[in-house]
Formats: sequence, structure tokens, C-alpha cells
Amino acid sequence: MDETARRLRNETDRWADRLDDALADADAEDEQGRSFLENAEAYRSDADHFEAEDDPVRSFEAVIWAWAWLEIGARIGAIDWAYPEDGFED
Repeated sequence: MDETARRLRNETDRWADRLDDALADADAEDEQGRSFLENAEAYRSDADHFEAEDDPVRSFEAVIWAWAWLEIGARIGAIDWAYPEDGFED
């Protein structure tokens, strides 16, 4: 595995772990929120699929899309979730 692929996999794993924690803490406020969470969870699952298929670029992309669904849902008030006050620990 080349250095770029290794670094991408490490970054994907780091953000996927944080995403798992965030999704566990998120609650839908309404039907729209449930839809946003379903999409976030589907993209999170896709990340694992692409990782298993040895496709680190698509795996990382799926994690980013999952975060987008979660964050947008929270910003519009469809999902009850907020970043941890002290950010994310490395």
C-alpha cells in the first residue's frame, strides 16, 4: 500500500469512528430528520462496503457525505445533535 492510500485509510477510520459516536448521539426531530439520519447511516455503511472493496477514495467520500447529512440536518433543526463543546480529541 502506498503512503497516500495508508494516510487516507487512517483519516477515514478516524472520522468514521467519530461519526459512529455522533450518530449514536443524534436524534431526529421530525420525519425530515429521520430521513437525514437514514441517509447519514446509509453513507456510513457504504464507507465500510468500499473499504472492504479496497476502494479508499470512495470510502472516505462516503464518510464525508454521511457527515454532511448529519451536519446539515442539525443546522436546519431536523436533527438534535451538536459538536462536542471541546471539539474532537485526536
